[in-house]
Amino acid sequence: MIKNGVSILKSKKDLYLNFKNNNDNCIIITGIPGSGKSTLADKMIQKSDYYKISLDIVLGYEHGKITELEKELLNKFKKKYPEWNYNLFNQKNYNDFYKYINLFYNFITKEYIVKNINLILEGSYFLNYININEILNKKIIIKRTSYVTSCFRRYKRTIRFLRKELEIGNITKLEYKKNILPTIKQSTIKQLKWYK
Repeated sequence: MIKNGVSILKSKKDLYLNFKNNNDNCIIITGIPGSGKSTLADKMIQKSDYYKISLDIVLGYEHGKITELEKELLNKFKKKYPEWNYNLFNQKNYNDFYKYINLFYNFITKEYIVKNINLILEGSYFLNYININEILNKKIIIKRTSYVTSCFRRYKRTIRFLRKELEIGNITKLEYKKNILPTIKQSTIKQLKWYK
């Protein structure tokens, strides 16, 4: 596991690893959920010829806002691994979780990337789930936003999601109110696991 040095209260400067004399066309951004990985990746792609891919898409967590490149990538991944589907990850089967995160990462870096495509890969999973030997020589940015700040951002994101579900009619006002505290509690537990 990469020691990311995230503190509880005070955010630290992000770590930039392997950027000197490294011509690799792949940059990895990682950190605990809510640390600002996607925000940094979005800023970087606006000022460069890089494309962003989130590892979340293989788990179905971001399939509502994926890019054309990510859609193309998922279609090719599905053809290669027809048994893969989002339902695999709803059953808390960590063997499948670990397996497909690594298969997806390897698919992107070894089979999909061509030399003229520059990619930023972002996700929390690099910290705990990707084989460390696969990424040691890559350009890596480790977000070291504090645990408290990351938690707060994740709460805001969760509440925003519930409000959107309410607005489009997927849940009632009563369901919205009932879901807020359990969702925040679940988010806190998950965040603590990532932090540890």
